[in-house]
Amino acid sequence: MVSLRPFKRLAEDADAFIARDPAANRRLDVILVYPGFHALTLHRAAHRLWNGRFQLLARGLAYFARWLTGIEIHPAATSCQRLVIDHGMCVVIGLSAAIGLQFRRDDRRAGRLHRRRGAGAAGERRQMLRTGLHGLRHAAG
Repeated sequence: MVSLRPFKRLAEDADAFIARDPAANRRLDVILVYPGFHALTLHRAAHRLWNGRFQLLARGLAYFARWLTGIEIHPAATSCQRLVIDHGMCVVIGLSAAIGLQFRRDDRRAGRLHRRRGAGAAGERRQMLRTGLHGLRHAAG
């Protein structure tokens, strides 16, 4: 018997995009043309491969996802449900990242982390320890 769990997960992810992105109207739109959705879906597959000790295959899938979407997520990075990456070209999420913290739109800590782009790993680690946030990475630019 075929499990419907993966399809349920895809629907939940698409619903997260619809809830957080005003431009997203339908699940079909999100599933077909949203690169952030594609990057997260491929990352979850690569993460399962990574945890199953198929690291080379996981890195290959992550490389393909980066080529396809412009979003690089290391297969060892952990993510949670309801994560949304919107306009993610050149986003890099590294090996030790734990992504998926939820912020309200008016959360000042999130804005402060955005303004600290390009601080380097040591500066980011100090900032994360100070605020209690773990694993947020932003593209330098």
